[in-house]
Amino acid sequence: MNTESGAHQVSFATAKNHSLGAPTGADALEAVANSPYDKVELWWPWDTPHPSEQQMRQLVDALAKGRQENPRQLVALNLWAGDLAAGDRGVLHLVGPEGGAENAGSTKNAGNAGVGNAEDAGSAVDDVFVDGDPAITEELIEHLNAVEYLHRLTGVRRFNVLVGRGGRALQRRQVRAFAAVAKRLARFGGVALIEPLSGIENYPVTSIKEAAPLVAAGGRLLLDAYHLAANGEDWTWLADRGPGNELWPEHVQIADFPGRGAPGTGEAPLEEWINQLRASGYEGEVVLEHI
Repeated sequence: MNTESGAHQVSFATAKNHSLGAPTGADALEAVANSPYDKVELWWPWDTPHPSEQQMRQLVDALAKGRQENPRQLVALNLWAGDLAAGDRGVLHLVGPEGGAENAGSTKNAGNAGVGNAEDAGSAVDDVFVDGDPAITEELIEHLNAVEYLHRLTGVRRFNVLVGRGGRALQRRQVRAFAAVAKRLARFGGVALIEPLSGIENYPVTSIKEAAPLVAAGGRLLLDAYHLAANGEDWTWLADRGPGNELWPEHVQIADFPGRGAPGTGEAPLEEWINQLRASGYEGEVVLEHI
């Protein structure tokens, strides 16, 4: 695989996230433009949910810099998640009707999310964007239009959807809004990813079990080995169940634990874990997302 000059070589990774550690989105785009990796990943690199065409073309230029005949492939992109510097981690807790956590579906069993299946969840959310605050509603719609345009420009089809810091319990409005976003992305072949996070107060998805209702609502699991290790979760049971399991990961990110450094700087058996997934049939990306 490609490796950055002087960087720790990681033979079992396939791509690199260039946003973690970048002070601004512009810095992340510059890192992409100078990346030796064939495949890259980004958080949303703009401070607006609906960047101008010129701004989006700058991303295209960064992917192609120095290699116009074989541009870098953008394998995944975070959707706009509010003001990350101010602590936002998504805005879906602000969209749609009020609804308590008790209505969000049971998460007692990771394999049975309680919301039903994606079709059932989606059937109730066609009007989700007119139930909430109109300003937020219009912003999200415009954002998803921009996302579709980015897909046409770059081919990116996997999108990490942060659901918002509305409390530790998943709200029904978040499930409904997530389902609506997933349904909109699917129109052009896009996939909504849900990622359990660590170290974020009032965020409702910190485990695979807590992600299950959103998988049932039309999403796919983004497995971040660092976050799950930080939360003390053993996720290797997924390898035993194989690709037929509805919680089988669509996308994988890695960093060592503790420290969130490059593989080999901590104690997590990352290569062993990834080899287990590969042996069980995982064919997706393994993305370096480390400090």
